[in-house]
Amino acid sequence: FAKDFMAGKMGYKKCALFQEDTTYGHGTAEFVVQDLLPTAGIELTDHVVYDVDTIDFSPLYNRMVASGAEFIFQIASVRDLVPAAQYAELGVPLPLVGIVVSAFSEEFWEDTGGRAAGITVLQPNVSPWGKLDPWSQELTDRYRQLYPSRPKMPHFNAYNCYYSVWMVKEAAERAGGISRSAPREPVDKSIVDAFVEEFEKTDFIPGNLDDGYPGERYKVIAKPEDKDPQVDWPCTHGVYFDPEGKIGKAIPWHQWQKDGRAYVIWPDRYANGEFYIPGT
Repeated sequence: FAKDFMAGKMGYKKCALFQEDTTYGHGTAEFVVQDLLPTAGIELTDHVVYDVDTIDFSPLYNRMVASGAEFIFQIASVRDLVPAAQYAELGVPLPLVGIVVSAFSEEFWEDTGGRAAGITVLQPNVSPWGKLDPWSQELTDRYRQLYPSRPKMPHFNAYNCYYSVWMVKEAAERAGGISRSAPREPVDKSIVDAFVEEFEKTDFIPGNLDDGYPGERYKVIAKPEDKDPQVDWPCTHGVYFDPEGKIGKAIPWHQWQKDGRAYVIWPDRYANGEFYIPGT
């Protein structure tokens, strides 16, 4: 997204990093600074770390604007409604993208009092805001029927968790089961080995989009030497990534817009909206 969309399509080359002062925030920021931005060819103009109890964010937004940044990359998982609402309320003249956990939920617009336009966040699996394969659409619809209270739609890693259960189930069936001989008895090592061998063969596709390619694909990285070409480190028993979602997992990005709903704006094959630039 940073390389292909923000730098490639939009032409942005300068970014301010805006992160909460939490363990999660610092760990994610390290990846952004050391890997994501350099790979995308984007210059870091400022790095703002804020306390999660901060009330007034105007000086921090002013500082990032003054740094010469062309967009803000935010990392927020704790009390993230306050900086989000103030971003829109203050009319910050820079796009804001990144991780704002509350922005995954359908209630985000209401929770910010309608002050969320322009906030763009990644979705760690298929996004209910964009195009879905039939199984994921059925899961979304069924969830909404069963759970009318908040969260009103599958949230954050919900699809990953759901399909992971299916991946384990199918691998166990191929391996002949993973049952214990008796309650509280250890599982025989040969049974575990058989399951691991089958799990490492997993290439799970819930369904295709209307273009004929997978809407979501979970292809397991079997061995330490099998590196994901999208990242430069081993991720054994993780899954491959693919920006387009065809040969691995995509991470769609959706944006909250002025009509009070979110639209997927990238990758194109999932998109149902155009990128909104604040002030336009």
